[in-house]
Amino acid sequence: MKLLLFIISFIVVLYSIFAFVVMEDVDRLQELENKYKLQKTIASYVQQNNSDLQKSMDDVQEIKAFMDKSIDEQKLHALLSQHLQNITIKKVDEKSDKVVKIKYYIEAMLPSMKNFYNFVEIIEQKKYPLELAYPITFKRDNHSIALTLFLTLYQAKPRQ
Repeated sequence: MKLLLFIISFIVVLYSIFAFVVMEDVDRLQELENKYKLQKTIASYVQQNNSDLQKSMDDVQEIKAFMDKSIDEQKLHALLSQHLQNITIKKVDEKSDKVVKIKYYIEAMLPSMKNFYNFVEIIEQKKYPLELAYPITFKRDNHSIALTLFLTLYQAKPRQ
């Protein structure tokens, strides 16, 4: 009987130790697990947003590099002069939304069609923000070719 009483009291003592000491640690463990899951979720969210942000930054850098190559009317005339002769440039339109778009009507003389193709290749190679628009007309004239075209020049909007 004493042995049974001793065993029961031992079980009660063990249970009370477990209830007051170990249960507190189990609750703390559960709390830490919840915090860990939250931190893991936040880290995953931040990592995803960071990769999206990096893609956006790459796009912005690409656009900025493109816009840094913008040329003004003098540089445009110099570029045209390398390949064309008797150049007449008339400003037709200018729009300014997020980017300044200046449309020009160009009349010039070509010694040969190769000069025009070289001009187009340089625009492509240097990635100038220019757009050659239709109609582009060529008309044979004695020893040269008369050229007329519309060209749109894109420039970064000046900061204010």
